[in-house]
Amino acid sequence: MKERSIRFGYHNAKLMIRTDKNDETLLRSIMKSTCAMLRKHGWNIWVPYEEHAHAAERHGKRFARSCAEMHRKGECRGLELEAHFFGRLLEIQFWEDIIDHTADNSNGGRHIFDKVSKMPFVTRIHHRLTCLRVLSHLHRHYEVEVEPIGIDRIFDRALSRREKIEADIKKCVHYKPELGRRSWNGDYNRKSMDGALLDEGQRVYFRDYCGRWATGITRYNINNMWWVVSNGNLVHNVACFEISTSVPTNLRERMSGREKSRAIERHIDRAVKHKQYFRAHLIHQQLEAA
Repeated sequence: MKERSIRFGYHNAKLMIRTDKNDETLLRSIMKSTCAMLRKHGWNIWVPYEEHAHAAERHGKRFARSCAEMHRKGECRGLELEAHFFGRLLEIQFWEDIIDHTADNSNGGRHIFDKVSKMPFVTRIHHRLTCLRVLSHLHRHYEVEVEPIGIDRIFDRALSRREKIEADIKKCVHYKPELGRRSWNGDYNRKSMDGALLDEGQRVYFRDYCGRWATGITRYNINNMWWVVSNGNLVHNVACFEISTSVPTNLRERMSGREKSRAIERHIDRAVKHKQYFRAHLIHQQLEAA
């Protein structure tokens, strides 16, 4: 019979195994059994007593030994790992220093971003195989809930922006399964620029990052922020007061009147700063005409 349920996640070459509540005995058992399985596949794994020896001077040898035994370090074919647990989480971090990563970080491959894509090809395949072995081992002994984004990252499957949003929505503490969305806690987080109340799956109009009018389907994010999915897979994070539920009168207009005034004022300030007073006067006349 399988033991308690756990959650499995993955990010930036790091495995994350979570439990429902603080259970040091369970996390220690998972770490030991996982390390024993990896040893059978050629990993050299040890307890880093030397790295925690300094704690003995202040807190005593028993404390230093206890801290060290919450960690494991390992190496296999140039791929390195460190496992440690705390609270409800067991982390297994992988990295390599086969390639010189000092251009990205002077402290080595462990501290760079996007570790997997920068690994040599064979090391990257070895890392992926090791992660899948850990996941298979956990499935044999525990009820495992796998986070969709994590498993897709292991397989290098690129999620669409829409899929990432759906996965992110369901992870949030404000997500209500019975509603199929996050709770917006009041109509003030739904009120659009034309006074109507926004709802999920609604066709709306907004200005993109270039100031042009665009249209899309809404998905609630958090507070007064809404995702608007447009043009198939393009996602914008827009405040509710910048969204219109009605069709704009002039879809070709690139900026609103208020934005035009702000842009002209910025040009005036820039001209004054460079002592181009005649240019500032001409721009000011344009502002008055607008």
